[in-house]
Amino acid sequence: MFLKKEVILLGVLLSLRIIFTIVQILIDYKILSGQYSINFMDISEVFTYPILILIIYIAIKYNIKE
Repeated sequence: MFLKKEVILLGVLLSLRIIFTIVQILIDYKILSGQYSINFMDISEVFTYPILILIIYIAIKYNIKE
C-alpha cells in the first residue's frame, strides 16, 4: 500500500506532538533530569492547527476524489 505524502506528513506531525508531550511529562515528574528553559508542551501545541488543517485537507481531498 502506497501512502500519500499528506498522510506521512500527518503521521510525522502527530508523532512530534506526542514526543514533545512525553518529554514534558518526564521533565515535570523529574524522571528526565536537567535544566530546560523550554516548555515542550507549548511546542507541542504549535502543531495543533497545522494538524487540524491537514486532517481537513485530507478528508476533503479524498472525499471529492471518490
